[in-house]
This record gives sequence, C-alpha cells and structure tokens, in this order.
Amino acid sequence: LPFVALPSKTDGASGDFFTSKKISKSAEIQSIDINTAETNEWTRLPGIGEGWARKILTWRDKLGGFTSVGQVAETRHLPDSVFQKVRPFLVCGKPDFNRISINTADWKTLNEHPYIEASQARWIIAYREQHGNYRSVDDLLKIPEIKREWLDRVKPYLSVGLL
Repeated sequence: LPFVALPSKTDGASGDFFTSKKISKSAEIQSIDINTAETNEWTRLPGIGEGWARKILTWRDKLGGFTSVGQVAETRHLPDSVFQKVRPFLVCGKPDFNRISINTADWKTLNEHPYIEASQARWIIAYREQHGNYRSVDDLLKIPEIKREWLDRVKPYLSVGLL
C-alpha cells in the first residue's frame, strides 16, 4: 500500500499506540434517579444534551416529580428512540411530590398541573363549594365526570391538605 502511512509503534507517547481498547459506552454510564438528577447527570446519558436535559427537568418540575420512568417519555418532543436509549439507565427513586391541596387550591393552581384540564379544575372547585371539603382524594370520584383512570394518574400529585 504505497499511499498509506502509519506511525511507527514508538510514535505513540505511551508506547502502546496500536493497542485497541474498546470501552462500552454503557459500561461508563451509571443509572440516575429521575427525581433527583440534575442537568449534568442527564447529559451523561446517550442522546441527551443540555437542551433535552433542561426539557426533562422542566417537565419534572411541572408535574411535581415523576411516579414512573415512563413519564420521562412524556417530555414534549422527546423522540422515542432517545427515550429507549436512556431507559435502561433510569431509576425512579422514592419521589417527594409537590402536592396540590384539592381543598384549598384555586382554579389557576389546579389548571397549571399538566394532568388537570381546565374543565376538571372547575369540577373540583364546584364540587368543593357545593359539598364542603374533600375528606380524601378518592372523593373526587363523586364527581360524575371524573374517571378512575384519570384519578389514578393524578392522585400522587393531590392531597386534601388540612381539613
């Protein structure tokens, strides 16, 4: 091969220039707790740069914390291919949710939560005004428009607060 020039073995500073060490990217990556990880931890994951890390943290803050790894996939515009790459490295540790008291929250506070629509916020407040304070979050099922599936999804983010 007259046009190929390779450095001699002694051209490498350590003397082992041609030694091939393949280090698996996944071996270098450590799992992160999705409820406590900060931007620098997220950016160590494959396919996650600072932009995606900020979006994930913004989504976590809007929710009040993650209840499952799958909620990371709900991050706005996060490609499923990226989520599938990082999923093996995600752990959902014991969350400490920011809970909304359904006995004291106003419409704006309820409606700001990503899982609570404007109409649901109105129903919650209207029922409270007509029937008094809720004794448990499950009392929301007394509202005919509230379905069990929705309540199961939003329940970790709600409380009755002080009665």
